[in-house]
Amino acid sequence: ATIPTDLVVRAPEATHAVRLTTPTVSGTSTIDLRALVIEATDAVQARFSNAQIALPSAQELATSLPAAWSQGNAQQLHQVLGNIFENNLRYTDAPGTVAISASVHDAAAAGGQRQRWVELHIDDSSPGVAPADQPRIFERFYRVEASRSRASGGSGLGLAICKSIVQAHGGQLRAGASALGGLRMTVILPLIDPTP
Repeated sequence: ATIPTDLVVRAPEATHAVRLTTPTVSGTSTIDLRALVIEATDAVQARFSNAQIALPSAQELATSLPAAWSQGNAQQLHQVLGNIFENNLRYTDAPGTVAISASVHDAAAAGGQRQRWVELHIDDSSPGVAPADQPRIFERFYRVEASRSRASGGSGLGLAICKSIVQAHGGQLRAGASALGGLRMTVILPLIDPTP
């Protein structure tokens, strides 16, 4: 018998199907995702402050983010968050804002099983990315604006690597328009029950 490696999950309020796959990452452990996000924001908080871009504090995140655990490589997921935050710093006009929110979802999957996942949203204020460019920002070496990208550094590989890391964890990385006027990055990861 073949075990399916893809699950398509549709939550009643969702407009896009969430495709979770079997994780293929090595060196895994149970990860407290709220703690990981807090740790990643603490690492860049001073740089955001110096750039005049507001970032939620550890205390704000501890009370606003839901408890959520995933199986994976914490160092790799920290790298994903660090790269997204680096892009927020490079491409958000000062004074600016970065908002972080998350929601936990639960829906029926194939075979009558339940599938749970978290959607972590990182929104920044303007400028945004044109809708036509949003899917392309995950392509290797793609740059939305060549002159701006050249001035701010980077190779154009960061988000492509992040997408590969998230997919290796069985999740998805998406880009869309932010209500703050900039870009919304959404990290979707499968959840597990925490070990006692």
